[in-house]
Amino acid sequence: MGKIPSRSRFALQLRTRLVLVLMAGILVFLNSHPRLSANLESEPLVQPEAGMLVRHWEHSKARGWPEDCYKSFPSGFSAWSASGVAIDVAVALLILGVAVGTCEWMLRKHQP
Repeated sequence: MGKIPSRSRFALQLRTRLVLVLMAGILVFLNSHPRLSANLESEPLVQPEAGMLVRHWEHSKARGWPEDCYKSFPSGFSAWSASGVAIDVAVALLILGVAVGTCEWMLRKHQP
């Protein structure tokens, strides 16, 4: 029998790839699934009486996790947030990197 060739340090095992795909799928779902968020509008629905502070809450659909990247309002207006996209990408890469590192460390630790 021949000797088993050693793996490259950066080659991921099949189990790690499966965990990576599942985690990426969860992150894509969290970032693309719309959820309702309340936004404080500056214009009141009714004329306030003297001394009253009245504000109108409008529900919008927000996308992105952990930071809102995209919001669409019932009036048809929508907006992207560049800082929200940057934060979401950074958090996703951090989560995936920690997952890969942990899986590979555990698999190499218990390898015969």
